[in-house]
Amino acid sequence: MGWKDIPLGSSQSQLDSHVRDVGGGGRGDLQVGKCSVLWTEPGNLVSLAVLAVINVLVIVGNCLVIAAVFCSHKLRSVTNFFIVSLAVADLLVGLAVLPFSATWEVFK
Repeated sequence: MGWKDIPLGSSQSQLDSHVRDVGGGGRGDLQVGKCSVLWTEPGNLVSLAVLAVINVLVIVGNCLVIAAVFCSHKLRSVTNFFIVSLAVADLLVGLAVLPFSATWEVFK
């Protein structure tokens, strides 16, 4: 029984019973269809934590580069504006791609 089998307008008790049916028996994992995400494996949690720290460093570092160029008049040159454009692109990757990529890498 998949999520497509649940009719629209189902009651909360029907949804709860469906979640119990695919919930993995209380092992701390989440099953959707045939996928299983194990949140209790230490290796998965460590990998996810390391990738999350890297993602935060990417976001903070690029924000610092952008702020430094726009706050300091001495740093406003054509070369530094090119670096800012690279930092903006990298910041967008850090915000839009890296969280999903890290999750996919850990739980594939």
